[in-house]
Amino acid sequence: MKARYRTYALGFAVLLASAPLFGCGGGGLPSEARERLEAADSKGRSAAEAVAAGRKSYQEYLKIVAKEQDVTDQDVAKAKALLESAKKSEEKAMGDLRSEEDDLLAIRDMEVSEEFKTYIDMKVKALKAQQELLDLDIQAMVYRVQSIVELESGAQPERIIELQKKAVELEKQSRAMAARARALGQDAEDFFEEKGLGDQV
Repeated sequence: MKARYRTYALGFAVLLASAPLFGCGGGGLPSEARERLEAADSKGRSAAEAVAAGRKSYQEYLKIVAKEQDVTDQDVAKAKALLESAKKSEEKAMGDLRSEEDDLLAIRDMEVSEEFKTYIDMKVKALKAQQELLDLDIQAMVYRVQSIVELESGAQPERIIELQKKAVELEKQSRAMAARARALGQDAEDFFEEKGLGDQV
């Protein structure tokens, strides 16, 4: 199958910024803010689980793509199904990250310290980068699935190559965004630790 999908070089997004260190400290935040923090933390864990599930589907997909011979129609159909499953998982993670962002922004409007507001701003920036990363990966998967569909329908090789090139370009952008998301997430967690914000939770 490798020959038929020669330009495939899929990368699956990883949730890059860790969840805030909630649940420790003396409780200096309003109770409503603490509840929102717990909700945000839960959404972050849910997003990570969705990404892990998608990665599992993607790894199974890679095994099929790597086959050199004896590729069946069933293999092609399974490859498409696994890609669609991975895409669905990333869409689930995207929704969870947006919900996490909403919870954090709600906290910013409450009576919390300026340092905590700064942390939230940094965390939201990292979450937005993660969402951009997921969006790029999802778009790339759309092209990957489309290339399989058109291959099955007898499309010309040029058309398949065109779709794959579009996916490859999006994946390059995704890798660049991954580095940015990782750096932003680390900056947010370093600030959280440096300012001792766990004591406010």
